[in-house]
Amino acid sequence: MTNSLFPRTGIERRMAIGRLALSSFTLLCVLLDATQPAEQDRFAAIVLGLYVLYAAIAWRFAWRALAPRGRPWLTHSCDIAVLSLLLFAIERPQYLLLPLLVFAFLSGSVRWQWRGTLWTGAALLAVLSGTALYRAVLQREVFEARGIIVEGAVLVVIALLTGRLGALEARARRQMQQLATPPDLQSPHASDDLVGPMLEWAGRLTGAPRVLLAWEEPEEPWVELAFWDGREHRRAQERPGTSGSLVAVDLEDADFLHRPPAACLVVSHSGFRRWDGQPLSGTLRERFSIGPVFSVVLTGEAVRARLLFLDKPGMTLDDLNLARITAHQIAGRLRTQYLARRVEEVAALKERLCLARDLHDGAFHTLTGMALEVERLLRMPRLGLDDARESLRQIQLGLEDEQRTLRMLIERLRTSETKSREPNDSLETRLKDQVSRIERQWGLTVDFSATNLAGIPSGRWADVGFIAQEMLVNAGRHSGASSCRLQIGIDQDCVSIVAVDNGRGFPFKGHYDHDQLVQRRIGPSTLRERAAFLGGHLTLDSTDTGARVQIRVPLQDREPY
Repeated sequence: MTNSLFPRTGIERRMAIGRLALSSFTLLCVLLDATQPAEQDRFAAIVLGLYVLYAAIAWRFAWRALAPRGRPWLTHSCDIAVLSLLLFAIERPQYLLLPLLVFAFLSGSVRWQWRGTLWTGAALLAVLSGTALYRAVLQREVFEARGIIVEGAVLVVIALLTGRLGALEARARRQMQQLATPPDLQSPHASDDLVGPMLEWAGRLTGAPRVLLAWEEPEEPWVELAFWDGREHRRAQERPGTSGSLVAVDLEDADFLHRPPAACLVVSHSGFRRWDGQPLSGTLRERFSIGPVFSVVLTGEAVRARLLFLDKPGMTLDDLNLARITAHQIAGRLRTQYLARRVEEVAALKERLCLARDLHDGAFHTLTGMALEVERLLRMPRLGLDDARESLRQIQLGLEDEQRTLRMLIERLRTSETKSREPNDSLETRLKDQVSRIERQWGLTVDFSATNLAGIPSGRWADVGFIAQEMLVNAGRHSGASSCRLQIGIDQDCVSIVAVDNGRGFPFKGHYDHDQLVQRRIGPSTLRERAAFLGGHLTLDSTDTGARVQIRVPLQDREPY
C-alpha cells in the first residue's frame, strides 16, 4: 500500500495536531452546551477529557518521532472507539461531534485511501445502528427514526467526500514517488534510446495514453520524433518541414492545453490567455490522430524540443504543471544523448588522427624508403644476381617488419575485443633495425645511443619507434643532412628522444618551446601533434648548420598537453 512507500512522519504529526485541536474544541462545546441531560453531559465530558489527554500524549510522541511509528490502526481504533462512545452518550444535538466525525474519516482516508474510508464508515454505521436499536427498544420516548436516517445520510456524505480527498492525496503521493524515481538509464552509447523509456514514464505519470516528443539538435539536418503509443516506443528522423510547422506561430514559445472544440488555453510567463484556432498543424494531427492535447516547450543548451501529451480525458492545468516538471527530466536525457553522441564522434576522430599519424610515421616512410631502394636497383647499369638478391632480402625484411607494425596497429584498434600482444623483440633491437634501414634507404649516417631502455614500458615502444623514425626521415629527406645523432633514454619519469643533424635547419632560426611552436604553427606538425597527444612537449633549436629536435613524453599516459 502507499503508506508503506512514503515516510508518514509529517502526516502523523498533522493528524496528531488535528486530533488535539478538535478534541479540545469538542470538549469546550460540550461543557458550554446546556441541551444535554446532566448525566450524559458528565459522561461525555469525562470521555472527552480523557481523549484530550490521549491526544496531547500522542501529539508529543508524533512531534518527537523521526520516523513513522508502526501500528497506525491502533490509534485509528482509539479514535473510532471514543467517537462511538460519544455517539451513544450524546443524544442531541449531534452536530457537536461533527468535527471529530470528519477527522475520523479523513485519518482513515489518508492512511488507507478508500479502504480506510470504507472501514471507518462501516464501524460508525454499525455503532449508529446499534444505538438506534437500543433506543428503539429501551428508550422509545427519545427514539426518532427520521433523526437516525439523517445521521446515516450524513455519514454517507462525509464518507464520499473524505474518500475522494483520500484518493486525491494518494494520487499526489504516487506521482511524487514516480517523479522521484525516473527510469535509471546509464547507457554510454549514443545509439541507445534514452528517450523512449522517459516518454513512457512521463505518460504513466500524467495519465496520458500517448506521448510525442519532437526536437532538433545543433548542426543536424533533421527533426527527431519519438513516440510512445501506450505499448511501445518508436523513433523517426525527418527533414525540417516534412510535417509542417508543429504548432501555430503564435504558440511556438508557449505551453498550451486544448480540448476540441473549445478554445486553446495558452500559458506563458505573463499568465493565461485564450487563443482561438488549431494549435497543431493539420499534417501532425492527421498523422497521429490527435484530439485533446496539452503541450510544453523544452529548451536547453543542446536541444530545443516540444513535448505533447495526447488524448487524456479531463485534463486540467495541474496536468500541464506536472508536464513541465517531467519536461526538465526529459530535457536532461536529451542533453545526455546529445553529449554522448558528440563524445563518440570526438573519440572516433581522435582514433582516426592517431591512426593517420602512425601510418604516416611508419608505413608511409617505410614504403617510401623501399621505393627508393627498388629505384636504385633499377638504375644500376650492371645488376648482378648477388647484389640483387641481397637488396631484395633487405626489402623483404623491411616488409616483414612493417607487416608486424601494421598488425600491432590493427590490434590496438581492436583492444576493446582483443588484448594486444606484447612485442617479441626488445626495444633496442627494434630501434637498431630501424636505424639500419633508414641509413640504407636515405643515405644518412646515424650515431645511435640509448640508455635505460629497459625502463620504458612496452606500451610506449611503438610511439618511441614512430617518433625516432619521423625525426631521422625528416633529417635525411627535408634538411639535406648527411649525419644525425639520435639519443633515447629516460629523464625524470619521461622518455627523452633527441635528434641532432648537420643539415640546413628549419626556415626559422632560434630556440622554440612547445607553446611557441603551437601558437605560431611552425615546426614539424606530425611530431608536434604526436607529442601533444601523448601528453608531452616538443622543443626545437634551428641554425644554418643544423637542427636539434627533442621530444619528452611521460612514461605512462597522462592528460594531453
